[in-house]
Amino acid sequence: MPLILHLSDVHLGRAERDEVADDYKDEFVPVDERINRHKILGWTLEDLKRVVTDKPLDAVVVSGDITVANQEEGFEQFEDLLSRLGELRPINERIVVVPGNHDVTRGTPPSSPEHYEHFLKHIRSAAYVTPLLDGIDVDSEGKQVGDLTLPHLVAFNDEGWVILPINSSNYSGSTEPLEGITDKQWDELVGWAKDNAGEQAPSELERIRINDAARVSPGQLQALRALLRTAQGKAKPLGLPLRIAVIHHHLLPVSPREEVKSYESITNLGLLRNFLRENDIGMVLHGHKHREYIYKDHVYPPEGLLGGEPHQVLVLAGATIGTVDWDQANVARLIRIDSTRMAQQVSVAAVAGKEPGGNIDVPSYTRIPLWRRRDTGIKSGSPEVVIGNTIDETYARIRSLFAGVSQLTHVVCCIERASTADKLPADYPEIPDVAEETRQQWYDGIVGWWQKTDSRLKERLHFTHGSRIVRGEVDQIDAAADALRADSDTTRAVITLLDPPRDRVGELEHKYPAFCLIQFLARSDGKQTRLDCIGYFRKQEMRYWWPVNVGELRHIQKLVLNHLGGGKSKFEAGALWTVTTLAVDGTTVPRVAVPAIDRIYDDDEDRLWSMAYAVAWEGMSDRAEQVEELLDLLEELIPDEDFDPDGVPVAREGLSYVAGVLERLSGHHPDSPAADLAKTLSKLYRANSEYNAKTAAKVKPEIHKAWRDEVVALVQEARGSLAPVTNVSAQ
Repeated sequence: MPLILHLSDVHLGRAERDEVADDYKDEFVPVDERINRHKILGWTLEDLKRVVTDKPLDAVVVSGDITVANQEEGFEQFEDLLSRLGELRPINERIVVVPGNHDVTRGTPPSSPEHYEHFLKHIRSAAYVTPLLDGIDVDSEGKQVGDLTLPHLVAFNDEGWVILPINSSNYSGSTEPLEGITDKQWDELVGWAKDNAGEQAPSELERIRINDAARVSPGQLQALRALLRTAQGKAKPLGLPLRIAVIHHHLLPVSPREEVKSYESITNLGLLRNFLRENDIGMVLHGHKHREYIYKDHVYPPEGLLGGEPHQVLVLAGATIGTVDWDQANVARLIRIDSTRMAQQVSVAAVAGKEPGGNIDVPSYTRIPLWRRRDTGIKSGSPEVVIGNTIDETYARIRSLFAGVSQLTHVVCCIERASTADKLPADYPEIPDVAEETRQQWYDGIVGWWQKTDSRLKERLHFTHGSRIVRGEVDQIDAAADALRADSDTTRAVITLLDPPRDRVGELEHKYPAFCLIQFLARSDGKQTRLDCIGYFRKQEMRYWWPVNVGELRHIQKLVLNHLGGGKSKFEAGALWTVTTLAVDGTTVPRVAVPAIDRIYDDDEDRLWSMAYAVAWEGMSDRAEQVEELLDLLEELIPDEDFDPDGVPVAREGLSYVAGVLERLSGHHPDSPAADLAKTLSKLYRANSEYNAKTAAKVKPEIHKAWRDEVVALVQEARGSLAPVTNVSAQ
């Protein structure tokens, strides 16, 4: 995972007496021997390689104020500071540095080489990544005036993240023009003040005219947008990269302390925040206030609340050690990018300062999702709301919720483009024994089976979801469509999967669907009527089963739309929603609730007959392929070693059918392995039946282990019987 080191306000330069960490009331300890912030920062960076051992840092970000009052000595020390990282240090093209108000020359014109003299000499000349500088790189219209081949943006397109430096110090230390007073008259006034009010008077007069203003010029914003477009053109098409902006000045207050000062905040902050919104900036790193702080800024469109949803930006304010506060708990910050594009998420850790002879602690990371439209989980039982455009996006965001937790309550998920749920999510986990090219077929098979309206296995299984939707003469899909056809505003288009008299909720050993209810709701904007499909679940496994359930909802949505007239009706597919009371994170790939051998018996028993016949008749043209398929079905019957308290699928009807066919065929083909395999499958059927009986009330780990051992042995025995046919070893 990409790892960024964030430094800010390091204020390198001469060590002053008031910048030491300890209390020196007597002066016999020389200043250069006293512990100061520069030494602590250097020791900390040196020790960082002890706790960050995987690889070099992917980037270092310095959000301004390299030095103090533009001291050149501070700029000269910058390279030495970075060298303390040792092998952790990335190349200069991955080190992003923006100027702070201490890094420009006071009293010089904005947008001039003099204004950035030391920054250009020591930072840009070293090929660090620096922001576009007004007058140096771009003019007031954002047009190129300098060498734009220099690095002004870092785009890690393969990894899906971008770092964009922004300059907010162009007007820091600028001189206020005077109306009605010439430069000559001003100089005369300064001279008079010096003669009549003392040596301090000229500097006080100059201070009155100096504006330490923070501003991001419209021209720079124009040019930055063009840079982002160029970077996006090279990015992968699946979702936007995580865009990280770096700026010196703060966006909003980061502490309750009052600061009484002209131009305390960015003068055109509204324009800058709108830029962040319009250009999908997901995270901002800044400094200036010397205070560690993390918050989420919600930037609404220019129309405000009535203009639409706010854009969310994670803002990380960087601390410093020294000056106002000695906060050694936040000398630097590590930012780990956990995921990008569809489910953007980062983890943040403070790096504490290292004392002489001590060690820094291993950083403790706090995970922060960037994609969520609102923060939840603050109070016990508050809902988690996950909204994505596609099934891929929504699924990725659901997965990110379960980092470090195994279950959540009250989880609401939405796929805005329902048609995308026809496909298995791209990052669905690997499915054992299913090739990449057949994953979609596997998914379609599971969704289709659960929507079967009639099954020969229903007495044992109690239900499929389809059999609960179509109950004999009652087709709830027809009924829902009729309700919508009669009144598109109705809330009566409901399909229930529960049957209280039959399900006996109070009898805990009795199984009934966790998938309880489906509702259709039409939403019209005057131009089109979108039909949302909402599924309600008392419990839902999210890693493996949520995509399957969503596939079912999509299947049912299409059926209702077809009943309403298909493309000729006024309805079109809206969003798919799932509302889950208890959401859990599973560990095993679903095998439906019925093994494949029983499903094939239910759907097409002739396929099983052909496999059994292949075992018995050596002259069958595709004998090896048919027997291999049967062997695959038997291998699937081996349960996972991990005990699942919710139970596992157990094969019965398909096994009994194949065993019976083999027994009959063995009389006609006595030299074939049919008889031996029939006996093995009969034993497997009895073992499964006994397991079902023992676990009717509750599955226990010891029963599961004993049954699994027996199943493994019997499947091994079947492999041995079929080895002469398949030329596969029984081992």
